[in-house]
Amino acid sequence: MKVLLIDDERHARSVLKKMVDWSAAGVATLLEASDGEEAIAVIERERPQIILTDMRMPGKDGVSLLEWLDTCPYPHKTIVISAYSEYHYMQQTIRYGGFDYLVKPVDPEEVAERVRKAAEEWREEERERLESIENRIRVNEVTPLYWAHAFAQYAKQPDNGFVLLTRLQSEFGFVPGQTRGRVGLIAFEPAAERAREKFRDRVDLLRFAVENIVNEMIGFPEKGLAFAMLGEEGFVQILMKDTGIESLWLGKIGAAVRRILGVEIEIILGEEGPFPGFLQEIGSPLIDIYMHRNLLKPRTEYVYTRADMEEMKGRPLTEGGDLKAAVLGGNEYAIRQHIDSLMSSLEQGEGTLQRKQIAIWEKELDLLREQLSEQEAESTRPLVYWAEDGRFSLPRLRADLLNRLLELAGRVSAERESGYKVIKQVREYIDEHYGTPVTLQELARKFRLHPDLLARHFKRETGHNLKDYLTRLRMDKAKTLLSGHTLRVHEVAEAVGFADEKYFSKAFKKHVGLTPSEYRKRRGNGG
Repeated sequence: MKVLLIDDERHARSVLKKMVDWSAAGVATLLEASDGEEAIAVIERERPQIILTDMRMPGKDGVSLLEWLDTCPYPHKTIVISAYSEYHYMQQTIRYGGFDYLVKPVDPEEVAERVRKAAEEWREEERERLESIENRIRVNEVTPLYWAHAFAQYAKQPDNGFVLLTRLQSEFGFVPGQTRGRVGLIAFEPAAERAREKFRDRVDLLRFAVENIVNEMIGFPEKGLAFAMLGEEGFVQILMKDTGIESLWLGKIGAAVRRILGVEIEIILGEEGPFPGFLQEIGSPLIDIYMHRNLLKPRTEYVYTRADMEEMKGRPLTEGGDLKAAVLGGNEYAIRQHIDSLMSSLEQGEGTLQRKQIAIWEKELDLLREQLSEQEAESTRPLVYWAEDGRFSLPRLRADLLNRLLELAGRVSAERESGYKVIKQVREYIDEHYGTPVTLQELARKFRLHPDLLARHFKRETGHNLKDYLTRLRMDKAKTLLSGHTLRVHEVAEAVGFADEKYFSKAFKKHVGLTPSEYRKRRGNGG
């Protein structure tokens, strides 16, 4: 839940922030604004569920803000906190749907209680809103849901589609070999900002709304049917009969969805043909068109067919220049130059760019992260290549690619810095405790790192694996002790961490080329 605090005095906002245990009230984000104009910008961008506002502010005051809020289509609760108890302000608060009115100075417990009640009431109303929508979905989607499951099965096993084909004949009047038709796919971007704001990340509600609009426009059930594509969030499938009417309404569907829902769609059409042959293009064949059509060549009505598929000629993300070295070295200039080179021809409208190519870039980014970063890979998020309304946006794709690479470079740099500090401490510990049993597992527990991660950091920073480094250190210390004559060989072995004299002698000869006794004798002779 988000809360917006509006007051022209920074100190007043600071005090208000400290009055309430916001996390206990279920508030995840606290926003601020110093006047009505700034508040409107924040509200349009963030959609806070609870708004606490002062009344007298420079520019657009509290009354003007309340009047504007009354026209907002999204659910929210407004609490007015003012130093003025004038009836006029209270009247305006009530008139424009304010939830509550408090007069300064306010009691912290009272503020917390009003916020709690506002949040509670908002949640209850939100539950009722979603329940109402879901009830409408349950009533209206029974038939489309049946067809969604039926066609999903048909796409997997067309040879077992007798029941489906029989029902299409009885309910829609399809006559084998005579009735013509085609299938289509309506694609939309559920992650686009306008879709997320309007449906609060409920993709099922967005899909249901698109289905309803399409079914109404194509004349369900006489002329066709729109239904979900199971397993795919951003698609609605359409079945069309008597396809000669397409030109009358296909272009209008996009305009209607844009006007009603505020999002853009693409319509992918299969080949027209006699029943039931045209059904072969249901599902994957239409997805192939969607994935391989050139994003740099949008059609006016956003209607695409197999003729719009183009051969992939896009450049791999890592081709041309050493991107891996640039990220590893934190070279922001080189990273920016690489993206400029990758995007220059595309920005001039040359070449091709398909969703398939973008998916390949995403895999290349994942591979770079796995190769360069020590952190466990987080869940993959797609590259953002759509505008607020869901239509393709090359500037957004460029920006997200660049940001992802710069973020990775920053992470790698931070990991290297952190690894250097840890390994410095590990080396200091080993230098002091080489005479005692030292193991990778022990060091990992002491420095709170996974053994594999510690081993990789140590190898990268020292050029040696841990065992070789420890052996080299112990042998160097043993040579120093053997240069004197006060300690026997078994005492030297114990001093450098070997409990077994024979094992020490074997390791010493392997490392130095001489047994401990031979080394001492040679050193004693001045060799």
